[in-house]
Amino acid sequence: MPMSRTDRQPPAATGAAPTRPGWPEIVVGLVAFLLATAVVPFFGPLGLKLEPVPFGLILTAWSGVVGLVLTFVLLSVLTPIGEEFLFRGVIANALLRYGPVIGVLASAVIFALCHGTNLALPTALVVGIIAAEIMRRSGSIWPAVVVHAVNNLGLPLFVLITGATGPA
Repeated sequence: MPMSRTDRQPPAATGAAPTRPGWPEIVVGLVAFLLATAVVPFFGPLGLKLEPVPFGLILTAWSGVVGLVLTFVLLSVLTPIGEEFLFRGVIANALLRYGPVIGVLASAVIFALCHGTNLALPTALVVGIIAAEIMRRSGSIWPAVVVHAVNNLGLPLFVLITGATGPA
């Protein structure tokens, strides 16, 4: 017997195990990184300062392999886990009772504002929207963690490969 649209529930509500993150989440994370990077220049006229942002990753790289490994672990593993549990696991889930649009957008705005009104704001907003929607659709926090981790991994890899520390 086919299920009607009203009978369908997200995996978390049915008790089924949520899907594990895989290549689709990694691709979405890379797309989020590229979209967020493309959006940044449009925020200059809105009063956000687009001065060079010192990320300090070159300095960390100079501190040796341990400093570099710690940067990657903290920035691309632990930070996404902590932030996703708070912003998607707690805030987005609480706001989803007001509907998917309010839940996704409001949690993404809160996420972006917590990153500061600087160059990170538009990037955090784009990543926040994508992560919240993926969490909502999958019923699991882990795909959002993977998207966030892939996005966060982009910056240290870029700095490591190019040696750049911010906009010229």
